[in-house]
Amino acid sequence: MIDVNIAEQTLEMKARYDEYADLLVRRDQLFAKAESYRAAYTAQFGEQINSNFEIRIECIRLKKAISYCQRRINRGIAIDIANMHAEIDREMQGYKAQQKGMMKKTDEAKKSETAGFLEAGYAPDKEDLEEKIERVERQINDIVTTAPYTYGEILESREKRKAHLSQLEEEHAGFVQYLETLTATLTGLLKNGGTQFIWEMKLK
Repeated sequence: MIDVNIAEQTLEMKARYDEYADLLVRRDQLFAKAESYRAAYTAQFGEQINSNFEIRIECIRLKKAISYCQRRINRGIAIDIANMHAEIDREMQGYKAQQKGMMKKTDEAKKSETAGFLEAGYAPDKEDLEEKIERVERQINDIVTTAPYTYGEILESREKRKAHLSQLEEEHAGFVQYLETLTATLTGLLKNGGTQFIWEMKLK
């Protein structure tokens, strides 16, 4: 005779396994959808974002140049332009690599706006099934509340896309203004240090 409690426990465990399997499918579908949003978002706004990042790293270069000149002036040491550029170029390598990667992703996204992604599932055991279910539920919540999934809200209408592009353009204008301020500051420092040269903007 089959123990009723054992039978009920078996059915309950099967139901939880089925729930877990459904959650895995939903999670993977959301992953795929989120990545498709990422591709579409990058194709739509990637060039402007890259332009913003480009001028941002130019501002960083200028800030580093200003810091270099200030250190030299404070110590009464002549400003060595060649040394300054070499030092800054070494420090900027990471930013340049990041910029190159961003440009590559934009090119790839513009060629194909339908990028997919499915994370391999795994079979749970009885001991930690509940923990696995909770983890997948957290993953699903994280997916639908963060980028790139939330890009879908921007991409869903022409008005929202236009508003977002305007926001990015305003950000770019702010960087341009900041760049001009930094350039004036650096020029003043160089004059005080007895050195004059034209700062070469590393913008494409």
